[in-house]
Parts: sequence; structure tokens; C-alpha cells
Amino acid sequence: GLSAAANRHLSWVWNYRLSEVLNALESWALEQKRTDCSFDVMSINVWWCFFVNNQYRLLQDSQNQPPEALAAVFGEKLKAVGRMLMLLDKVTHSQYIKRIWCVFELFVAAQEDIPIVVVLPPSARGSAAAVNTVEEVLDACTVDVANATASMIEDEKAIKALIVSKYGSFAKVNNTVERALWVQTLELQRQSKAEKASL
Repeated sequence: GLSAAANRHLSWVWNYRLSEVLNALESWALEQKRTDCSFDVMSINVWWCFFVNNQYRLLQDSQNQPPEALAAVFGEKLKAVGRMLMLLDKVTHSQYIKRIWCVFELFVAAQEDIPIVVVLPPSARGSAAAVNTVEEVLDACTVDVANATASMIEDEKAIKALIVSKYGSFAKVNNTVERALWVQTLELQRQSKAEKASL
């Protein structure tokens, strides 16, 4: 078959439309090919929980292992893949930063220095251009773990308990994820300006 070891972890929101995700991935692949003629889409193997074991299964036995062990298991899985595609529905007020699994995934990636690339659906490509001031960047990247949710309340409770157990509060995760988002948002803004200049 065409299966192979994953080299990209797709971090996304479960209630994104499938067509939106596929369009975003196609747009990303086309952009990679446009900027790098040696890029081979067949070399990209995506770990996507839509097709494999969902992350929530890591939490099913969480009462039988300490939070540190749970974090280590997920961290090792993400490190083994080595790179993360962060799929946002839009740059400002994205659903992504309101979902606890997404925030946790981005936190682990940032902590482990795993390369992150933002993937956007074509309809949202222009949204980066709307972020022009420091205040707008900060607003777009504000993270609030306390109010982040999950489709399953058990997931939400377990991840938040893990964070509090390990770090004492949500502050470290909020700050780490916000800094990672700043970098990605500014890169999107740079790309948007470069695209306009090339027209």
C-alpha cells in the first residue's frame, strides 16, 4: 500500500468540515511546490487522528497513570513524527485556540522545539493581512486554557488536571502557546505581504 512512517502531525479541530481540511492541505502542498521545485508531495505522510487512534484514547486510562506519564506518552508520539501542521480555520478568533487538545498539542510541540507550520484553507489566506498592529497580533493569539473545551468533557478535565498537576496553573501553557502563535502569525503576515508584492 501507500502507508509509511508519518513525518507530519496534523493538529486540527474535529468539527472542521472535511472539505475545509482537504482544501487547506492541498493549498499547503501547492504552495510548497511553488516555492520549492524539489518538493515531492508523495514524500509527505500525515498522522491524522481522523484515520488512526484518536488522542482521547490516551486519556481513557489516565486514572491508572500519573499526568506526567500521560504527557510523556503523547510527547514521544509527537516527537517521533517530528513536524506539526497546525490547521487554523482563520487567523483571528480561530476555533483552534479554543480547543484544549489543540492547545495541548501546540504546547508540547513548542516545548519540544518541534517545527510547526500553519496551514490555512484558501478562504482564510487573506485573514493574515488583517492583522496589522501589535494589539491585533496579541488579540489573535490570546489563549485561555481555563475556558478551552473538548468534545468530550472527560478529555477537558483530564488535560486540565494534567496541566495543573505538572505546572501548578494554566499560566505556563497559556504563555508558551501564545508565544508560539505570535511567531506563526507574524510569519503568515510576512508571507501575505510577500504574495502581494509578487503580484
